[in-house]
Amino acid sequence: MLLEGLTVYALNKYGIREDYKWTQFPGFSVLCHPKTGKWVVLLMRQWDPDTGEMQEVCDLKSGHVVLSERSPEWLSGPFRMKGTNWIGVRFTDETDRGVVLRLFDQAIRLGNPPAKAIVLENPAPETAKERVFQDVPLDFGDWKGSNSAPVPDPDAASRQTPARGGTGITDSFFRATDALPQQYIDMMDLYDYNDRKPGHAARNFVRQGRFMQNATDHRPWNGWIRQRFPTYHDLNVRQLRGYFTWRTEIRNGIFRDTNSSLAYLYLYELLNGIGADSPRDTLEKLEAFEAGFLDAGYGDEQMHLNLRRWMYEFSIVHDMPPDVTVRYMHPETARRDEALSILKEPQNRTDREICDALLQFAPRWQKQGKVVCDISGKGPGLFAQVWRDLVDHKWQDTGQTVFEACFGTAQSYRWYPLSNAVWMDPEQGKDREYQLSPIRSWSRHQGIWHESRYESLYFNLDRLQVIVRAMERLLRKEAGIRGSLQKRPEEAWVEPLILETIERDRQEREAKELEAQRQAAMDSVQIDFSSLSKIRQDAITTRDSLLTEEETEDLDPGVPRPAHFPPVAPAALDDPDTEAQTQPETAEPQADTMGEPGQTDHEEQPPEILPADTSGVPGIDLDPVHHQILQALLAGKSAQPLIREHRLLASVVTDAINEALFDEIGDNAMECEGEDITLVEDYREDVMDILGGMKHE
Repeated sequence: MLLEGLTVYALNKYGIREDYKWTQFPGFSVLCHPKTGKWVVLLMRQWDPDTGEMQEVCDLKSGHVVLSERSPEWLSGPFRMKGTNWIGVRFTDETDRGVVLRLFDQAIRLGNPPAKAIVLENPAPETAKERVFQDVPLDFGDWKGSNSAPVPDPDAASRQTPARGGTGITDSFFRATDALPQQYIDMMDLYDYNDRKPGHAARNFVRQGRFMQNATDHRPWNGWIRQRFPTYHDLNVRQLRGYFTWRTEIRNGIFRDTNSSLAYLYLYELLNGIGADSPRDTLEKLEAFEAGFLDAGYGDEQMHLNLRRWMYEFSIVHDMPPDVTVRYMHPETARRDEALSILKEPQNRTDREICDALLQFAPRWQKQGKVVCDISGKGPGLFAQVWRDLVDHKWQDTGQTVFEACFGTAQSYRWYPLSNAVWMDPEQGKDREYQLSPIRSWSRHQGIWHESRYESLYFNLDRLQVIVRAMERLLRKEAGIRGSLQKRPEEAWVEPLILETIERDRQEREAKELEAQRQAAMDSVQIDFSSLSKIRQDAITTRDSLLTEEETEDLDPGVPRPAHFPPVAPAALDDPDTEAQTQPETAEPQADTMGEPGQTDHEEQPPEILPADTSGVPGIDLDPVHHQILQALLAGKSAQPLIREHRLLASVVTDAINEALFDEIGDNAMECEGEDITLVEDYREDVMDILGGMKHE
């Protein structure tokens, strides 16, 4: 049994909601008595590092008398509470659900306020005790022998429940209602009263549900019922006929409001494949119910949450495609898992996806970093490439990769699919695996499910922030983005790795530029091989026309004069010798020398000497008044006297100092609340370094 089973029971039967009273202890909560408001149950969820699982226990105010030598192991003394009325319950696979719920009912009864006495008059003290009356239920006994028979209750027959071993339907019932269809009687006979093993309610429900899969009816019922984990066996005849009448309308696309217990009964049918042709058809019908019933305002928020959870777990159990399962995940969990998947396997992801994934776990000021926000420049590309190179690198020789050092490793937990529904696993004995993403997977072995996932409990986001800040600091300079950040000691180990990526990216870009230039030069040269033959023929004709008759006779008659030169094959142009004779030698590329005329490469340019800024602080845009205010804040003094003396506004002063320091720090270093200006303590050292460094320049 899970602790959740107790909280759902308390909500459905008594309307008691779990109350989280301590924000610093999110695993602790209480269930209070609906009438007195006093604690009835103290719920505790604690992580056990030895077993690697979440331990669920509670202290129950049901009376210490229930404990004895024969008490089960999961029942003990209280864990936190004190007093003889408190007992402790440990929620394990051996915990008896029925016993725990009976103890809870007993705790509610013990917590009820005492009956009030009604005094009819103010008697004498010696007779007052005899004049006190209490509200006691009346017992009519055997009314058959009385002179007048009581008026029969018209709903008495509908409240009859089948007796063990039979239908329990008497002749008086048929006199009070119409004839019951034989199909209902046959369904009741299918209930196995001898099956008391765990899961017997789900087995009987599925057996009866398959028998009534195509049943229809036309007998509406508008009564009220509140039943925890309702099944057919929990309903009387009028409720059953009302349910199948409502279900008939649902299957015809007509969604009407009904009791929540009957609506849950319909959902249990679909989860067990009753009324659906396939798992995909089940999901489509569940989505139709969500749109037609819940989105129309029927049901409640808890039913909506349960339905989304059931569709998610149903998709996993029935091996649906991951893109289908993700639709039913909690949106926040889906976004977190997607970001972790990108960071774990970034090689085939886009630069923008990697940047967004990193910033999802970064603090506010890093999300506004100048590198990742430089959409038109090369900042995001460098940012993403650095993470691709770092993700599998070892973290400071600890044996962990950078990803593992920041987000831990996948942890395995027991998983109980559809545990808060009436559901029977159709393939309980079959081993199988289900992979939703690189971050989350499930496996079943010998009927036991386990979930493997990354828990935020093991995240070390401080390490990730160190990496992101170092990347932002170094990539600003490479991308040509103004505004520098101060170097911090904890960034020393990752700086060489980032610089290595930057240098490799620079070399690759230079190589691509040279290749592009060479290709452009080759594309600019065009040779028309079809005109070479005509050029040679024209040359021969011109030569013959210039020779005299005597010169023509002197030619060796044994050597035939060709009519034309054969065309040159294009392959001959690729011959190195031919190319060397026809192409001019390419000059060696000269180094790009930038500087003043007459200056050699070995000469160093003198540093630029700026005139002293007597109006404020050198290097940052602050006048003397703002500088005095900044110095006062660093000294722990109030800035109000200076602000009042110079008749300034605190908010305007704050904006001016933040704007002057933003290029150096990358965030707001001052905060203003009303007339008070305070220095953000995280940036005190950075501001002191800026002012101190400027004093020594």
